[in-house]
Amino acid sequence: MRIIPILLTICFVSVTTAFVGNIEALQDEKIYPLNDKIGVKKVTMSMYISPDNTLPWAFVEGNVNNPVEGYPVIIQIIKTGVEPKVDGNQGRLNDARFAQVDLREDNSYEYRFRVLDNSLDKPHLYIGEYTVNVYKVVQLPENFAKVG
Repeated sequence: MRIIPILLTICFVSVTTAFVGNIEALQDEKIYPLNDKIGVKKVTMSMYISPDNTLPWAFVEGNVNNPVEGYPVIIQIIKTGVEPKVDGNQGRLNDARFAQVDLREDNSYEYRFRVLDNSLDKPHLYIGEYTVNVYKVVQLPENFAKVG
């Protein structure tokens, strides 16, 4: 059996998410109520992966405060400036990535994805700026403003 070491570098953004690469500060955070008790919290931020990157993996990690049990975290990684679908034509596979991850017992989550594969002719799977959306189902505070 052969063990291959994996090198990961982490840059923390707030306590919500971490990536390989440069991250801009938290851009946007909104809560969309589903009813009077729970809602979907959407956190949006930017991620930049350098064309000089030499690390094979990147990841999104964080914690969910006041999670609703049984709901996973949904993560969208979308190439900035590229719509996944334009005029009925599907964008390239690497223009958007979607993931669903379960919460651990401590209410944390982690999603790893490959950004570099040296076995390919074009080894950089991700280069440039990306918008990252993280969706978490949370319990609403009692004083949360009613919509409607």
